[in-house]
Amino acid sequence: GPAKVKELAPKFGISEKALYDVIKRNNILKFRKGAFAYVPKTDIDNLFKSYNHASNTKEEKALRR
Repeated sequence: GPAKVKELAPKFGISEKALYDVIKRNNILKFRKGAFAYVPKTDIDNLFKSYNHASNTKEEKALRR
């Protein structure tokens, strides 16, 4: 279901502005209801899973040593 952008940003450790930028860059559907912006939670979860997977590759781990 939909989730408030304001509540999702802290979950991923980023600012609201950064999350809005991610939403825009990845063409994720966003809608407003009253004072809040909502996005499909599954879309955001899947997007961050793919980011986390990419940053946890063996190559990335080796570069961080």
